[in-house]
Amino acid sequence: MALTKIDDRGLKTPIDLLDNEKIRFGTGNDLELYHNGTSSYIKDTGGASFNILATESIAIKTNDSEFAIACNKNGSVELFYDNSKKFETTSGGVTIPNTLTVSDGAHLDGDVKFEDNGGTTNAMMWDKSESSLRFNDNIKIEIGNSDDLQIYHDGSNSYIKQVSSATGNLLIFADGHEIQLIPKSGESGIKVINDGAVELYYDGVKKFETTSEGIETQGELHFKAPNSNTGEQVGRIEWWNENDAGVMAKIGVDRTGGQYAPADLVFSTSGNVDTTAHGGDGDITERLRINTAGFVGINKTSALRSGIHLKSHSNGWVGGILLEENHETCGWNIHPDDNNWLLFGYNSDTTASPGSADHKFNIRNTGDVEIVNGNLVVASGHGIDFSATSDASPTSELLDDYEEGTWTPLLMVASGTNITVDSNSSSGNYTKIGNVVTVTCYHRTDGITKGSASDSSNINIGNLPFTPSSQTQRCMVHIGFNVNWAQYPNTALIKESSTMIELYKYASSGGNNTGTRLTVAAVGTGSNANYCLLTMVYRT
Repeated sequence: MALTKIDDRGLKTPIDLLDNEKIRFGTGNDLELYHNGTSSYIKDTGGASFNILATESIAIKTNDSEFAIACNKNGSVELFYDNSKKFETTSGGVTIPNTLTVSDGAHLDGDVKFEDNGGTTNAMMWDKSESSLRFNDNIKIEIGNSDDLQIYHDGSNSYIKQVSSATGNLLIFADGHEIQLIPKSGESGIKVINDGAVELYYDGVKKFETTSEGIETQGELHFKAPNSNTGEQVGRIEWWNENDAGVMAKIGVDRTGGQYAPADLVFSTSGNVDTTAHGGDGDITERLRINTAGFVGINKTSALRSGIHLKSHSNGWVGGILLEENHETCGWNIHPDDNNWLLFGYNSDTTASPGSADHKFNIRNTGDVEIVNGNLVVASGHGIDFSATSDASPTSELLDDYEEGTWTPLLMVASGTNITVDSNSSSGNYTKIGNVVTVTCYHRTDGITKGSASDSSNINIGNLPFTPSSQTQRCMVHIGFNVNWAQYPNTALIKESSTMIELYKYASSGGNNTGTRLTVAAVGTGSNANYCLLTMVYRT
């Protein structure tokens, strides 16, 4: 060790010590300064604090120009790497101007601020007072090896964004809990319920939900047409088969008049399952159309001319309309044929082929009605109106009755004790058209008992099928084939309001007298007697 001279002003020359030779301070040699041949040491061995004091700053350098630590008076402590500052204390905490790498955990007590690449100090900050991690606008949380998922706010909107180059899908997974999108406090927007429905809301009111059966909606369902000119693509509902291979049926709108024009409503079905790609129509065929005028076309796609325009797709009952009664057992088939006639047929079994319909009547293209099987039946109180052919001044042009039948002519006196017809072989027929009755009479008896009837009493053929009107015109006719009478009748008369035909021997020569009446005395009482044939007309 080289010693130097010490006087009252200090050392005059340096103190030179060899390796491992120490300068020691303190009663217990608590502080040592030495060099061990490799490194230099300032070492406290006394177990007390080690203080380095300065009136200004303290700098620890690796050489004359390269800082390692700088302790600035009344200011910061700075840490350097290769003379580049990497850490600095501030009045509010610390500043790390570059990357902070923590290999085994860190505890930060207080606010933590992060700069962006533009030098903004508070681009991201942990705010201890609010217990929140805050991000400035356009500062993103990026997740995934390729920054696949981003969360950020751009100053106007907030984003949870999966970038286009990301791997996989964006999944929101609640694992047994509900997922809700809430546009504002207390107001639901979308609910995804565990093992249940997906619900959509408008202004907090549920409008749409999925169910185990399909979907339910409350209120109106609107389809808005896209900005296109024509074509059924402006809006449609489609039914696909179970493996999405094709369209089975669809309802769409066909805008034929250009953009903003109204549209026809079109119903279509497929005879075979459509195997084209999604959105394709394949062999799907239009079946029904309601156009903008309200006309309905069935198997008719254009040029609708009436309220319901049905085009028969075959010449037969199968191609027409089936009107089925409530119990689904019978009904009527209607269809036009190749002659443009409208055919009506009754189908007693609607579960069978419509081709089995029983043809009943036709309406021809001339307007004529042809009854093929059955009759024309007019309900009581009604008739056939012939007012289209008025040629005079009729009181009525309604034909309200037609009837055919039989009646039994019977010899009788007008009053008093009647005769008895023991065996009556007489018969008659009548035809009633409106209020006009035509009667025919074949009269023959095989035995008559006069009893107490007076021979002078007038004899009649009674039992007319209808009573003549009180306003009827009297009808007198000559009798044909009048044989086997005791005296022969020559004429017969039907009078108003009487159901008996009066018999006369001689007609009147004029005036109100109708002639000489036939009396009981003229009646033959044996067999094959009292023959006569009559045809008469009267009004009811």
